Amino acid sequence: MKPYAKWHLPLSDDNVLVGDALDDITAHGSDSIDNDIPLIIRLIENPKFGWLNDWFFPGAAKLKVHDTIHILLGRGMLPKDEAFVIGYTMGSTKEMTEWRIKLFCWLNQKFYPKAYRFTDEEVEVFRTGVRYGWHCETNLSKIFVDDILDKPVSIVRKALKVDADWLRYLYQMEADEFPNSTESLRSAER
Repeated sequence: MKPYAKWHLPLSDDNVLVGDALDDITAHGSDSIDNDIPLIIRLIENPKFGWLNDWFFPGAAKLKVHDTIHILLGRGMLPKDEAFVIGYTMGSTKEMTEWRIKLFCWLNQKFYPKAYRFTDEEVEVFRTGVRYGWHCETNLSKIFVDDILDKPVSIVRKALKVDADWLRYLYQMEADEFPNSTESLRSAER
């Protein structure tokens, strides 16, 4: 298991400063994965390819923003965590329609390298993320991370209208549905 895969900041650690949490993710190697991402994933999920994101998959975020969203949502870096974070971020744009969801999942399962493909369980977690990301009043892909580095995670969540109690409920639903996954076994920490 890669070091960044072990990283996790539970929702209960809400007094940690966003900048400190980002430093911790970086210490676990998150920034090293940016250059290793295959082209198909960069085309779909990287904001450098804005025309493609604008047309098909809204919610593309730079790595620093993406990692910050992991922090705000209390998710680690394992596959179900990634699926939820990507889905929630896309959902928060209010532009993810059912056909876009289906297209993203199809591309993910057919064209992403195997190590990055969603399993059927992860597709369900992604869909849940999209569905509940719609309820977030803030488009998380557009947050300005440099403005929040010195603020506690709890304050930033409140300012961005990210409801930690609601997230705990969603994580418990996920743990009930997939009780044997590593991500679900962390649910008590949330």
